[in-house]
Amino acid sequence: MDTAAGTFIGTMAMYHPRSRHLNDRHRQLAALVTSTASIVIARHDEAETRKFAERAFRRSEQQPRVWLAGNSDVVYRMSAN
Repeated sequence: MDTAAGTFIGTMAMYHPRSRHLNDRHRQLAALVTSTASIVIARHDEAETRKFAERAFRRSEQQPRVWLAGNSDVVYRMSAN
């Protein structure tokens, strides 16, 4: 299976209890199931990546707050303008 961008994400197999001859309808159904599965997997991966990035962003925002809360020094920012 490939994503819409062409990235390989895995393989898929379908089994039936009896031996069968494949016809065009079977091939169409297999293509549809494979396409749907690749969309679901790609969206899941994107959601997991987004969730990881959001957690990392929240942690990076908390670090200065924790430091400022435990530090009584004055912190200021200057610009040449």
